[in-house]
Amino acid sequence: MFDERGLDPTVCYKIRGFLEEHEQLHEVHCEIKKELDGKDSAKLCKLSYENYTTALMTMKPKLMSIIGASNDEYDELVKNMGNELIEFESFNSR
Repeated sequence: MFDERGLDPTVCYKIRGFLEEHEQLHEVHCEIKKELDGKDSAKLCKLSYENYTTALMTMKPKLMSIIGASNDEYDELVKNMGNELIEFESFNSR
């Protein structure tokens, strides 16, 4: 589906290299946390929920036709999946 629209879903992994190659990035510091504290976890949960549901709503016309769901059924599925993301902490890297 991304290819049909000329999109590269892996571009986020290429940005740093592109910026370094074109001398647009200097003195980069990267910090990766293995575990999240409660405050960070809540922020990540909210962002993950918003990103996930926004992505699914953006692809709504295509996905509705693929899964054969009505407009209301699709909206309900996205809502339930978003709630499950939070309930099961699917965003958490622990």
